[in-house]
Amino acid sequence: MTITVVPYGPLTERMTTQSLDISLPIRGDALEGVIRSAIPELGDAGFSLAVDEAMIEPEQTIVAASTVALLPAFAGG
Repeated sequence: MTITVVPYGPLTERMTTQSLDISLPIRGDALEGVIRSAIPELGDAGFSLAVDEAMIEPEQTIVAASTVALLPAFAGG
């Protein structure tokens, strides 16, 4: 399945790829690994994943997706 990868913040400057072919279902931690392998420009940048506008956990299984957002670390308060 082809998904769209949407970077936010400083991650936008590191990415040259906007879509990936990913076999589903996949766990959140495996999805991060696939993204890092496919987009080496991300390097060691820290980010969280949101699938179709919902934050996911590493142990969560994703069975369907159309958009994956890469959310950099941020502070609020």
